[in-house]
Amino acid sequence: MYNLVFERGLETAPSSTALAWSPMITKFHDAMRLYGGRLNHEHLEESGITLIEAYRTRAERLIASARRDHPRLPAIHFDYVNNNSLNAYAFKWGGDYFIGITWGAFTILRLLFMRMLADKNALLTIGDPNREGNNLLPLDKMITIGPSVQLPSTGRLVVGAPQDPTRLQFAVTAFETAFSFLIRHEITHILHGHLSHPLVASTEALLPEFGWQPKTASASSTRQVLEYDADRYASIGLAKSFMSHISTAQNNSIDHRAFMTETFVGIGSMFRLFGDASASGLDLGTLPYPPVRYRQYISMTGFCDYLNMAANKTLFELSQAVFTESFAAIENAFPNFTKVEPSIEGLNEVLSANGRRHIQWLFDEWQNRVKGELLPYSFAKFLS
Repeated sequence: MYNLVFERGLETAPSSTALAWSPMITKFHDAMRLYGGRLNHEHLEESGITLIEAYRTRAERLIASARRDHPRLPAIHFDYVNNNSLNAYAFKWGGDYFIGITWGAFTILRLLFMRMLADKNALLTIGDPNREGNNLLPLDKMITIGPSVQLPSTGRLVVGAPQDPTRLQFAVTAFETAFSFLIRHEITHILHGHLSHPLVASTEALLPEFGWQPKTASASSTRQVLEYDADRYASIGLAKSFMSHISTAQNNSIDHRAFMTETFVGIGSMFRLFGDASASGLDLGTLPYPPVRYRQYISMTGFCDYLNMAANKTLFELSQAVFTESFAAIENAFPNFTKVEPSIEGLNEVLSANGRRHIQWLFDEWQNRVKGELLPYSFAKFLS
């Protein structure tokens, strides 16, 4: 058994030190008081602090990269929220910009990929599944309804990690992809001016990933388009990073299929965790968020679409094949650790004529209306 916060040194970070409560940290805490405030994680075990700080560094590097690409983007402070729910926030407070990821989101997603790859009946093409167990606790026994996660007083959550080194590395990389996607998603809310859109600015310039309730149908449709933009741009960002990474001489030997599989499983599993509720019979345009299966599909296909736009036919065709394989692998994996029969009702809806019309509607609304509404507030020269 391995601690969730300690995994054979696969991840590295600078030696952790207790963070001083700088003015920005204090401001973050004050802004997040209603949601739990800033996570004071210095009480966790050293390995937990090291892991959290490693991903803080990852988030800060993504923010710094966005600022290099878009010099007008203001400074953004990243931190963790002391909240066990699965959520993330982009917000503006006192003239400054912030991104917050809940402790629950970090822990639950971490647990998800460890549990997936520790099961010998899941993701059978990764490493040697026979080195894993087949009688592990279901995920819902580890995560309480909400969803939230219960930690003992030590701040340690113990879970069976994959025993096969290749599967363990895959679990770590898939989590890294999911985490990076979340950060890129929140950066997009700021970069594209979402927080300054009149709809959002009237609600204290805060966008939670879950729980935002609009007052009108028009507000609902606009909010849905904002999420569509953030999901799609985050996946495009991952594809751009992939193309940049493989273009360097020392990375010419990268296994493109393996890289794409980690990416698609990371993004797809994260959204698959959110649920499979079908929107069938509802007016899709009046929902505050795109249905989860739509977000899963949009986010995974955004990666492929960028390769197509980059006119790399070989990689585009490979990405389509890996997308299909990964989607099937995720669907086959989830019943093994949820102990619930798979439901593809929501997925069937996405692939239906009605679903394709709704995805086209989201794109059209973005291109023809919301994009123009955001141009006065955007820090990007061009909104893709």
